Amino acid sequence: PLLKSPVIQESKNVLLVEESPDPNVADLYTTLPFLNSIKSYIGKWDKKIYSTFATLFPDRFKTFNGEVIHLASDYDDAPFFIDTGNGTLGGMNVEIINSLGSWLNFTYTTIPFAEDYEWGDLENETWSGLLGYIQDGDKNMTANYFTITLERLEYFDISVPYFWEGFGFAIKMPAPLPAWQNMIFPFSWQVWLGVLLSILLSPLAIHAFTLFGEKDSQVSLLDTFIFSLMGFLRQGVPHVSDQPAQMIVIGGWWWYCLLITVSYTSNLIAVLTIPAFPEPLDTVKQLAQSPLRTGMLDYGEFVPVALLESENPSLKSLGQRMDLIGQIPNIEGFGLYLDLMDMLMNGTHSIVETYSYLRLMARSYDTLPGSYYFLKEQIYSGPLAFLFRKHTPWASKFDKGMRRLVEAGLVNKWYNDIMEVERKNVQQKAQVEKITLYHLQGVFMIYLFGMLFSFLIFFFELQRKRKQNENK
Repeated sequence: PLLKSPVIQESKNVLLVEESPDPNVADLYTTLPFLNSIKSYIGKWDKKIYSTFATLFPDRFKTFNGEVIHLASDYDDAPFFIDTGNGTLGGMNVEIINSLGSWLNFTYTTIPFAEDYEWGDLENETWSGLLGYIQDGDKNMTANYFTITLERLEYFDISVPYFWEGFGFAIKMPAPLPAWQNMIFPFSWQVWLGVLLSILLSPLAIHAFTLFGEKDSQVSLLDTFIFSLMGFLRQGVPHVSDQPAQMIVIGGWWWYCLLITVSYTSNLIAVLTIPAFPEPLDTVKQLAQSPLRTGMLDYGEFVPVALLESENPSLKSLGQRMDLIGQIPNIEGFGLYLDLMDMLMNGTHSIVETYSYLRLMARSYDTLPGSYYFLKEQIYSGPLAFLFRKHTPWASKFDKGMRRLVEAGLVNKWYNDIMEVERKNVQQKAQVEKITLYHLQGVFMIYLFGMLFSFLIFFFELQRKRKQNENK
């Protein structure tokens, strides 16, 4: 009865010393619960043999001997748990559990979700959801997405970390800028400024060389300006000076015009069919300063409370403007997030969720590619770990195996494989987009303004010619 008591069985190391028939030697025992050996004989005391801790306290859990470990789980936890739909589970953490089960010789059971649809919220020293099952002893452990927090350290045994991740934000992509503005996007504003200055200053240099080479030149500054502008418009010139200095200056100018126009034309073709957007939000601070509210599914995660209690003004502002969406009974997987996705696509909210899950969830909806983006900055990034019932004596056995899997790179490989497969499953086939009138509206606008400007100049020329004839 003593060895079966929870105090003994929850101890990592157990040694029972009994009196033997030989009064000079004691018998040593331990307990191996997974081998159905409550009282397992070690040997007779000999200080030469049992001179180390390892020999005196043998490993009680060298093998789990086919033991069944009961997991408090939630299948809606991609890419860590994925319900494949054919009665089997996939996901990175499922791969970890399978590898550890093969090594330690155990099997496991899972549940699709908690009865209250929560993962774990602490109220009056009692946990709800998945963590409540572990606290009450109904389940042995959980392998879902749980970060290490002070509260969880107090109530549960926690494994070594196996992954590092935080909570990310998805934001609707702002409306694209008008297509006619594509005409200015081939160059940055610095390049446009340089081109404008060259157009204004180069005619002065060319005109100065013209006057220096030909003292009696009748060429006006306006003529030189029109002459230099013809290089940008790829127009032929009727006359070129034969003065060496002018030829060198004009040759350099034409070469410069050629490079600028070719570069502009090449980049213009690339940007005509690609919509341009206003500068997106990049940081949590910028998100907090925007009018967007924040939406999150209410499943007992610590984030809403942490945001409200944060001393960081940006995080506190997000917490004060957070709308929690209740879980929908009998709906599982990404379907739980329909309301949140509607809020996202309406442009009124950003939505927050664990970063990897958010990426996979957003991809699964029938929204136009590029209609949303993810904030580069994450919040509450931290180590992920498995959680066990407090005083689980065999929890440390998982640590050794998990370290090996992490150090061998298998955990990252499983993660990357799942993310890549999911990306391919939802990726739409790329289609060659034809250039339409919508893409070329900037070109036609420039042509229209050019025609109007030409008619205006032509009108003034007619008036000038008429006045000259009247004066004669």
